[in-house]
Amino acid sequence: MEHLPEYVQEPSPESWGGSWTVEKISIFLKYLNAYLEIMKRQRFRLIYFDGFAGSGKIEPHTGIDSQIESVALQVISLNAPYSFDMYYLVELNERKAIQLEKIVKEKFPEKKIFIVAEDSNKKLKGLAEFLRKNKTYRALAFIDPFGMEVNWSSLEQFKAVGCDMWILVPTGIGVNRMLTNDAAIRSSWIQKLEKFLGISEKEIFNKFYREKKELTLFGEETKTIKEEKAIRHYTD
Repeated sequence: MEHLPEYVQEPSPESWGGSWTVEKISIFLKYLNAYLEIMKRQRFRLIYFDGFAGSGKIEPHTGIDSQIESVALQVISLNAPYSFDMYYLVELNERKAIQLEKIVKEKFPEKKIFIVAEDSNKKLKGLAEFLRKNKTYRALAFIDPFGMEVNWSSLEQFKAVGCDMWILVPTGIGVNRMLTNDAAIRSSWIQKLEKFLGISEKEIFNKFYREKKELTLFGEETKTIKEEKAIRHYTD
């Protein structure tokens, strides 16, 4: 395990989400059981990669009365139908990473677990490179950012490598807000959208906007407006 500094308070839960958080975790764990059932018949060594592992505990805002364990901890807890050979947990926030490591040390001292306080984009590229060089390994990556922290260029690295990947894209929180209705997008937002979507500024406007002609007191005017349900059409 990559050791982080020892100074840490008693782990406190992260406060976010609601009943859909529990549902999301439940869906992923059902998939995970099916995945491990298949992989136990293979000869590959398995890596679980979590790009936004958090502190280990979640306290949803609504719909749930008690704390729940994070996805990372629930995955590590699984031993049947099969288990991973290695767990690589990434959490940019050092305080959260330290809290997670404390829990992991106490609960799973026998398992091979690496915890790093790094940018997930950097570690995703490292994982892809490792899998290209080590053909006997397969990975399952769980990518669940709160905002638009993942760059498209990081995901492109996984072409033709042995990795199954779950990506939960928060289009409503970030992308939809930056794609303003009147097409007056800040330059800093354009740069963020380009990195996140992996397309150019010109392509952004071509995909999400259209021109509309209107008759006014001063004659015909052309306006650039946002397509209805633009995000849904793009992600479908």
